[in-house]
Amino acid sequence: LNVTTNVIKDASGAIDSVVAVLKDLTEKKALEESLRRQEKLSAMGELASGVAHEIRNPLNSISMIAQRFQREFAPRERQEEFQDLTRAIVAESRRVNEIIHRFLAYARPAQLQRQPVQLNQIAREALTLVESEAAQKGILLKREFNENLPTLLLDPAQMKQAILNLLQNSLQAIERDGEIVVRTARRENSILLQIQDTGTGIAKEHLSKIFDLYFTTRESGTGMGLPIVHQVVTQHGGRIEVESEPGKGTTFTLKFETAGKEDAPTRIDPEPRETK
Repeated sequence: LNVTTNVIKDASGAIDSVVAVLKDLTEKKALEESLRRQEKLSAMGELASGVAHEIRNPLNSISMIAQRFQREFAPRERQEEFQDLTRAIVAESRRVNEIIHRFLAYARPAQLQRQPVQLNQIAREALTLVESEAAQKGILLKREFNENLPTLLLDPAQMKQAILNLLQNSLQAIERDGEIVVRTARRENSILLQIQDTGTGIAKEHLSKIFDLYFTTRESGTGMGLPIVHQVVTQHGGRIEVESEPGKGTTFTLKFETAGKEDAPTRIDPEPRETK
């Protein structure tokens, strides 16, 4: 909030009253943050192609040499160790290649291929992709969908990837036997999609950084999943909000504007899909 005050005096010069004006700067701050991200993105995009090319060529050579070693140059002794090392070289080369691919996708986002789609259907498809992993960790997946939502003009592939990134983030935040709830609703002129988990939560000092490229608190994390989510949502003209409490869990809310008014309260699916 921005507060300005004016003192009003009477004819004798004595203070008669004080007028305080409060301005909500939330939207202004959000716009400034969006512009900051776009400037950074533009700068990265100029470097992305050249850097990726210079890294990928030697990286692919390393991977091919390691694969050839596996096939043609197996030693007579310590063969198992040799195979483990060459497999590790190939796997790590592929991992670096995947990081480069994600970086390029972030720095040079593809043009949206919008079409009328149901947000519920995209969420269902994303949930299907994580059911196996959730089952292995004993994590319960629950759906609470409003089945009366209007269609939205979205890029289904990119939006599914954004939702999938959020689901994977929740899965990584839960060690075992937790719960992830995915719900949709309509509030005034907005369609909401919410992903709530019972994971470890996010420390207060980290909340402002989670959408920054390469910021991560996990040793195995790339720090690219949530920035890509933020990018996809903002490209669609939406907003993403996060609430978290360490030790209790995190809730991400995606908001997309519509032209209509709020309809009946969100109907909770009486038979949510569950995975144990």
